[in-house]
Amino acid sequence: MEMNRKQKHGKLPAPPAGWFRVALALLLVAGCVFFIWYNSTLSPAESARQSQRVADFLARLLGGRLGWRRLAAYVQAHARKIAHAVEFFSLGTAAALMLATLRRVTWHTALHASFLVLCVAVTDEAIQMYTGRGSAVRDILLDFSGGMAGMLSVLALRFLLTGAFCEREGGRGKR
Repeated sequence: MEMNRKQKHGKLPAPPAGWFRVALALLLVAGCVFFIWYNSTLSPAESARQSQRVADFLARLLGGRLGWRRLAAYVQAHARKIAHAVEFFSLGTAAALMLATLRRVTWHTALHASFLVLCVAVTDEAIQMYTGRGSAVRDILLDFSGGMAGMLSVLALRFLLTGAFCEREGGRGKR
């Protein structure tokens, strides 16, 4: 492999334009995956305590400060499922932002990002089997739905801002 002049004299070539955004997007995806899988490793008792703390906070916020008592009661009763959906909504959003940052938003790459979300959801439930919390196909479907909602929200926003939902496979969409 031939080295150019800058590499011979100890200087590295400049990183590609936008590398910081790409690195930030990758870190955001990795952070979401880490957060999801870390929560799956918690014991059933610790997971229940953590869920209860969040549910109590949201109930105080919604019921007390905003006066939405019925919504607060619903959140209190379904806090764990809502938490799963929010975690995976964040992952789907991060995955779509990564695609947009890479400027590679095609139907093909969106399918790959969807598969990433599905793999994280399946692995999440597998981790829970080993911590004594059990797993359910319903949770995988809920997780995947949350991830798809996050991805679609970013892609819809991209469409509203640029006029291009996904780029054509052979070239670029409208910009």
